[in-house]
Amino acid sequence: MVLFVLPFRNPTMAARVALMPLAYFIAHLQYGIGLAMTFTFYRKSTEERDYPGRETQPFRRYPNGRPLRWIGATLVVLVAAFFIASFFFDDLLRVRTQMAMNQKLKGYHVELARAHLQLVGGLLTLNGLKIIQSAHPHPAVADIPMISFQIEWKELLSRRVVADVFLSHPRVHIDQTQLMSEKNDRVPMRQEGWQDALEAAYPFKVNRFTIDEGDVVYIQDAVSPPLHLAKLNFTSDNIRNIDAPDNVYPSKLHADLVIFGTGRATIDGHANYLEEPFPGACIQFAIEHVPLSAFDPEIRQINIAVSGGRLFASGLVEYSPKVTSVQVANATLDGVVVGYVHKPATQQAEARRIKATGSGRSRSRTTGRR
Repeated sequence: MVLFVLPFRNPTMAARVALMPLAYFIAHLQYGIGLAMTFTFYRKSTEERDYPGRETQPFRRYPNGRPLRWIGATLVVLVAAFFIASFFFDDLLRVRTQMAMNQKLKGYHVELARAHLQLVGGLLTLNGLKIIQSAHPHPAVADIPMISFQIEWKELLSRRVVADVFLSHPRVHIDQTQLMSEKNDRVPMRQEGWQDALEAAYPFKVNRFTIDEGDVVYIQDAVSPPLHLAKLNFTSDNIRNIDAPDNVYPSKLHADLVIFGTGRATIDGHANYLEEPFPGACIQFAIEHVPLSAFDPEIRQINIAVSGGRLFASGLVEYSPKVTSVQVANATLDGVVVGYVHKPATQQAEARRIKATGSGRSRSRTTGRR
C-alpha cells in the first residue's frame, strides 16, 4: 500500500510545490504592507478620538494630499514588488509548463529552455521551445525561439477572458522518415493534443494566433534539394467566434510566404475553427513565380522530366465538413520544357498508367454516345 507520493511523480502535487514560494512571498508582502499602513490608520483613529468636533474633510485636514500620496506609494511598491518577484520563479515555471504540455501531447514531447511570467499584465514568455517526435527525435520537428501568451484586453469588454498567442521565427524541419511515421500513426493529428498543450501552458482559450517570419523545410532524401517555405507570416483572430458567431466562417485569416526561393504566395479568407469534427475555411489564394524545378523529384516518379518553368495561379478553396471545393481562376506555366522519360525499371508501372488512361478514355466516349 502506497502511503505517500513523491511531488514530481504526481503532477498536481508538483505544481503545488512549485507555487509554494510564490504563495509565501505574497503572504509576506501583504504582511509588510499591513505593517507599513498601521501608523497611518492609528494616527487617523487617534485624531478622531481626541478632536471629535474637528472638521473631518480629508482635504482640509491634509491640505498637501498626504493620504493620496500614501495610497499611491503603496500601489507603486506593490506593482514593483510583483514585477521583481516574477523573475524569481522562472525555473519553477519552466518545469511546470514543460511537464503540463508533455502530459497533453501524444507521440511528441517538448523541451523548454526558459519561461517567464510577468505577474503584472499576465504576459507569459517561453524561450527555446523544441517539439520532438518521440519515434524519431533527431532532428527536432520544430524549434521556436520565442512564443508569448497574453490576455487580449479588448475582449474583456465582452466579458471574455481569452489569449493572444505570438510565435517569433519558428522553424519547422520535417524529413521523409518523420513524415511517414506521422502518416502511419494510428492517432490522427487533430487528436495529438496540440491545442490542449497550448492551453496547458496558458489557462485561457486562444482567440488570436500570429506567426512572424516562420520557416518550413521538408527533406525527402539526401539527393533531392529540400522544399523550403520561408518568411511565413500568418495572422488569424476571433478564433473563439466572439464576434459574428452566426457567420459560417467568423474568423479572419491572412498569410503570405516565399515558396522555394523565388515564388510568393498570398492567402486571405475566413475560417471556423470551432466547427466539428474539424475546422472549415474558405480562402482566396494567389501564387506567382513558383519554380517547377522544386517538384522535379515527385514528377520524375511518373516518368516526366521538367526543365525550367514558373507557375502563376489564383483561385478559391473551400474546405469544411460540409463543402469541398477548388476553383482555379487562372493558371499559367511560363518557360517550361516537359519530356517523357522511359526506363526499363519502370516499364510495368508505365504499362499500368497507359492502360488506366486508355480505359478512362473509353469510358468518356461511352458516356458521350449516351
